[in-house]
Amino acid sequence: MKKVVIIIMILAMLLGGCNFKSLAIERSKRNFKACENAIIEITNRYGLEIREEFDENIDSYKFLLIKINENSQISVWMIMSGKELLSIRYESINKNDNFDVEFFVKIVNAISGKKVTKNFIQDFLDAPEEDFSPLRYGIGKSENQLVFKHEFLNWWADYAISYELDTNMTETLYFQGLTKRLRNKG
Repeated sequence: MKKVVIIIMILAMLLGGCNFKSLAIERSKRNFKACENAIIEITNRYGLEIREEFDENIDSYKFLLIKINENSQISVWMIMSGKELLSIRYESINKNDNFDVEFFVKIVNAISGKKVTKNFIQDFLDAPEEDFSPLRYGIGKSENQLVFKHEFLNWWADYAISYELDTNMTETLYFQGLTKRLRNKG
């Protein structure tokens, strides 16, 4: 279900975004590497490890996994499809584990073209579901979602944030958008 949500949001951003030039795959690979280096720098400060998973036959995406503890992880998808897109998913299997919002914000701000604040993310998480109902955008709630919030962060719908609590008590915080243009330091 989570992969379906990610794919739907990425497709919506592909169709909804405008005025961005197509990027060459080689340029995207360099930018993905720079984004990966930025994430590695942050995870090293927290004493966390990052694992890269990829398919050698597909060079238009990069997938990184950050294991926070036995119950929580952050996965980062960077996809090149005419423009560079990213999807960051923070999953907490045990609802009693609080999200490390500060860490999440650092990851988002390191690689996203959109800046967010810790207060914004915390307010989004604390707000009632009605305040960020995805029905405003024609996005429904599935049977296994107890809570589902969604908000586009700009007029073009290039950036979005979502939160869900499913019937297994797994909480997931999503951020989707365009990557920041970075220069590779190494």
